[in-house]
Amino acid sequence: MPASKQRFSLVWQITLIVILIAAIGGLFILLGAFKPPAGSHRVTFRVGADGGFAAITYRDATAKVTDAQQVMAPWKRESDNPSGTQVYLTAGNPSQTGKIQCELLLDNRPWKSSQAVFPQDSVACAGIVP
Repeated sequence: MPASKQRFSLVWQITLIVILIAAIGGLFILLGAFKPPAGSHRVTFRVGADGGFAAITYRDATAKVTDAQQVMAPWKRESDNPSGTQVYLTAGNPSQTGKIQCELLLDNRPWKSSQAVFPQDSVACAGIVP
C-alpha cells in the first residue's frame, strides 16, 4: 500500500476514534452520569484572600477539618452532600492585610457568602443542605 494511502487511512481511523469518544462523552453528560446522586447536592467551598493564603476549617459529608489548616488562596473544594447535611467553612486572614472571603455554592449556584476587610480578619459560611 502506498504511503499516502496509509497516511489517509491512519488519519481516517483517528478521526473516527475522536468522534466516537466525543459522542460517548456527550451521552454520559446527557444521561446525567456526572450529577450528584438523587437527594444529594454538590457543595463547592471557596476561599479568597488578598494575602495569598488563609487558615481554614470546614465540614461536609466526607470530611471535617477542625484544626486550622493553612491553604493557598484562592482555595476550592467540592463534595456531594446528602440533604440535611450541615456544612460550614471558616477562613482566617493570617497576613492581616486586605480582604478575605468565603463562599458556598449549591449545585454551582451562589448559596452562602461572607467577606471582611482588615482589621476584621475572619469569615464564616454555613448552612444545611436542602
